Amino acid sequence: MSYYETSNREALELLQDEHFSERSLLRSAFPRQITDEVLHLWESHESLLRTLDRLPQTFCHLDAYRPNLFLHRDAQGSNQTVAVDWAFMGIASVGEEIANLLAASLIWLEYDATEARNLDDVIFNNYLNGLRDAGWQDDPRLARLGYTAACALRWGVVGLWWLRSLGDSGKQAELETHWNRPLGELASQWARTTTYILSLAQEAYQLREELDVKE
Repeated sequence: MSYYETSNREALELLQDEHFSERSLLRSAFPRQITDEVLHLWESHESLLRTLDRLPQTFCHLDAYRPNLFLHRDAQGSNQTVAVDWAFMGIASVGEEIANLLAASLIWLEYDATEARNLDDVIFNNYLNGLRDAGWQDDPRLARLGYTAACALRWGVVGLWWLRSLGDSGKQAELETHWNRPLGELASQWARTTTYILSLAQEAYQLREELDVKE
């Protein structure tokens, strides 16, 4: 069993544990119950993967988030974005490129999860502008589907790696030291991030129906 499979299994088991709600830190962190949504996402992940395969494909960096992106000013004084760490580059669906830019920025505490919608709007709208500048004139919902499905697949279940650590009293001090944040703040940020990503999963399911993207 791979690391990701083990991590997913542990997160799912914890969410289904009858004592989950007794962990006050975790219970208080989530704005709403998410167990059914996470389980549904896990059951649907292969279907969503096939959906991504059926969308328009393009060359992607696939690890484009803030630590891998730098602002550079050229000799003419124009700003350019420079991307480093191309280890995961390859062909992926339209929209998939920006999944990490949203989710990783929230998970790694680089942006307040209470403002996730604003970050989402800025990232996606500017991505669409870039696509249009490059000559892509297809339905923007295709890009939105690729983006939301990729966010959900990469971070909706795998992104729950923090659940067990927060629920383990032996690891809580280590978390606070590593992130230099109090546990309550960490729990709130990560739980709100997960809740928002699950809302993107719901959006992906709806868009797939609207666009009739067949498996």
